[in-house]
Amino acid sequence: MAVVVFSEWDDAKDEARLRKKAEWDKGNEKGMQWWQEKIKEGVVKSVSGWTDGTGHNIVWVELENIEKFSELWNDETYHKLSKEGLSLVDNYRIRILRLVK
Repeated sequence: MAVVVFSEWDDAKDEARLRKKAEWDKGNEKGMQWWQEKIKEGVVKSVSGWTDGTGHNIVWVELENIEKFSELWNDETYHKLSKEGLSLVDNYRIRILRLVK
């Protein structure tokens, strides 16, 4: 059964936090490298980020099965990287989806 980790948030409305988020994004090479490693290791099938141009953003992380999800979810680095930028965005939500056939 395929699993998706679906995260969404809104860009901060105040300029100071918005600027800090842009700086954090630019300096987040370690996070991007970590995701690429998880794809190469076969833990994660794909990662994609989307926006509608209004400041609403989503990230779609696809995993082959519940075992791969468990491997991702139990990785401390995943939670550390996810937590780092949370104070810089509004309305953060995460959903765990599974394919129903």
